[in-house]
Amino acid sequence: MTGAGTVVAAMATPAWEGTRERVVDVFRRRDVQRAAVMDAQLRADAELVQGAGDDMEGVRDDLVRPWSRRLAALLRDHPEAAGDLRALVDEAAAARRTERSGARQVTA
Repeated sequence: MTGAGTVVAAMATPAWEGTRERVVDVFRRRDVQRAAVMDAQLRADAELVQGAGDDMEGVRDDLVRPWSRRLAALLRDHPEAAGDLRALVDEAAAARRTERSGARQVTA
């Protein structure tokens, strides 16, 4: 999964707050003002996903492209952020796997 896909997939899940904080931190280390804008955007996008009801996946799909552009711009301006983004993707993916396995254990 891409960085953008990982970020968007985490929206409206128990792993969301941790993922959002990590994304904002990656931006903050490079540009404090941009981090504040990205935090507001992440919160607004997560609200869209949470309010989407039956179209949650459709809304997530719509949000991947803009987040791909935002993360690509970050990497263009700050190539050293690549390692931080890779770590974020790995951690978010692990959290989602744990979340899914926990859900299976509860329902089993």
